[in-house]
Amino acid sequence: MTLRSKNYYDESSQTQFSPGIYELYDGARLLKSELMDFQTHLYKFGEMEQLLTEIGFTAIRTYSSFKKEQAINDECEMFLFECTVS
Repeated sequence: MTLRSKNYYDESSQTQFSPGIYELYDGARLLKSELMDFQTHLYKFGEMEQLLTEIGFTAIRTYSSFKKEQAINDECEMFLFECTVS
């Protein structure tokens, strides 16, 4: 099985598009192919917190790593959320 894809990022929608084609081969013979279209919205600092508040979480902490280092801006490589309901 092989995957052919070409990723691109649309800055206006903050979406990473990852269209691809999975192909199943028996030697050089193509048996089956399947198109896939993965889309991932990349949230900016503060966007997810607002959504989490809207759905009822009352205490939200945003970290920049699994070591629970406080996220402070968009410069972080990742966001990790710890949420509770009081």
